[in-house]
Amino acid sequence: MKKTAILVILTISIVVLTSIFGVINNQISYSISPEFFTKSMFPRFGFVEYGLDTPRLTAAIIGIWSTWWLGLIIGLIYSIISLSKNNTKTIFSYLTNAILTTFIFVFASGILGFIFGKISLTNVIINRGFSGSQEQLKNFVTVGYIHDFEYGGAILAILFVTLKPFLKRPSHNSGFKQLRSFF
Repeated sequence: MKKTAILVILTISIVVLTSIFGVINNQISYSISPEFFTKSMFPRFGFVEYGLDTPRLTAAIIGIWSTWWLGLIIGLIYSIISLSKNNTKTIFSYLTNAILTTFIFVFASGILGFIFGKISLTNVIINRGFSGSQEQLKNFVTVGYIHDFEYGGAILAILFVTLKPFLKRPSHNSGFKQLRSFF
C-alpha cells in the first residue's frame, strides 16, 4: 500500500513537472516565433477570440494542455516499471534517473529541432496563408521543429528507460566465464 501511494504521488509529480516544462518551453518558443502561437496554436486550442489579449498567458496555458497528458503517460509507465523495485529508496532512485534521462533526451531533441529548423530549407515550404516576412516564416518553422523533435525525444526516452533494464552490459570477462562453465 505504501508503494502504491508513493507511485501515485510520483506520477502526479511527473505530470506537474511536465506541465511546468510546457509552460517554460512555450515561453521560449513564443520569444522565437509569436506567429507560431497566434497563427497555429491559438486557433488549434480554441483561443482565437481571447487568446490574443494575453498571448504569453495563453501560450503558458497551451503549454500545460499540450504536455500534462504526456507526463501522465510517462509517469504511469515509469511507475509500473518501478513496481518491480524492492523498496522505496530504489523506486525513488529509479524514477529520479528515469525523469532526468527523459529531460535530457527531450532537451537535447529540442536543441536538435532548433538547429534543424534554422538550417532547413524553409524557402521550399509552400507558404499557405502565412502573412509575414521570410524571417518570421523561418522562426515559425523552427519552433514547429523544436516541438516535434521534443515529442520525438520523449518517445525515445520512454523506450530507452523502459528497455534499459533488459539490456545487460556484457562484463569484461564474460567470455572467460562462459568458457569456464563449458568445462
